[in-house]
Amino acid sequence: MARRTLLLTGIAEGLGAAIAETFAQAGHDVIGLSRSTRSNEQVTRRVEAAGGRYRHLGCDITRTAELAAAIKPHADRIDVLIHNPQLLTVKPFEQTTTDEFEQAWRVACL
Repeated sequence: MARRTLLLTGIAEGLGAAIAETFAQAGHDVIGLSRSTRSNEQVTRRVEAAGGRYRHLGCDITRTAELAAAIKPHADRIDVLIHNPQLLTVKPFEQTTTDEFEQAWRVACL
């Protein structure tokens, strides 16, 4: 049976790596999207140990053209999408600007 492919945003942090590993155990290869490459080695090891293959696509998902260009070569084999964006602003809510709040909202609603 052919392996299915998971497209996962927000792969650079801990939750993304755990999701990738779980889907690899269930028979999926994983394509991860994030701006950062800091956890590529860890995610690759976890996915491969679980029986899958991992490919990282570096892009900013808030930039539509960049996202489309990254996904286009892989679009015909994506079976599952998990949107797991992570945008962290650490400050009291009353100090959060309208722009920061709206950016977080846009990322969550992509």
